[in-house]
Amino acid sequence: MSKRDDRLLLEDMAEAVGKILRYTEGKSFDDWQADELLQDGVIRNFEVIGEACRHLSHDITRKHADIDWQGIRDFRNLLIHEYFGVDPTIVWDIISVELPKLKHKLGALLKSLQSLNRSLGWNFGTLESKGSLILPVGFGSP
Repeated sequence: MSKRDDRLLLEDMAEAVGKILRYTEGKSFDDWQADELLQDGVIRNFEVIGEACRHLSHDITRKHADIDWQGIRDFRNLLIHEYFGVDPTIVWDIISVELPKLKHKLGALLKSLQSLNRSLGWNFGTLESKGSLILPVGFGSP
């Protein structure tokens, strides 16, 4: 498995959040309950969110403690390891209440990382196109 940097992991999370919100837009809990394919697509993207979160650096999670990183990882573990005991009402509540908040927080965090890169004069365009980002030693250190 290739090592992805924090920015790419956060982008993966934001993309998966966006997919879940798109998939469930205009849907009711009853729609969610009745549509096995919708459930599978949503659960898969929750797994992506949790897996990407699991690989974030301690530095980024410590500096942005307003996001419940441990809760995200725990939810992923529940979906992966305790799939038979997942309460669909809890999943629906997370979709309708928590995901819009997470979308906003991830968007703000990604925007701040982009602003920081620009203010420092870093241009990673050529590295980004290769799917990796190499940050200078000490990036994000207090």
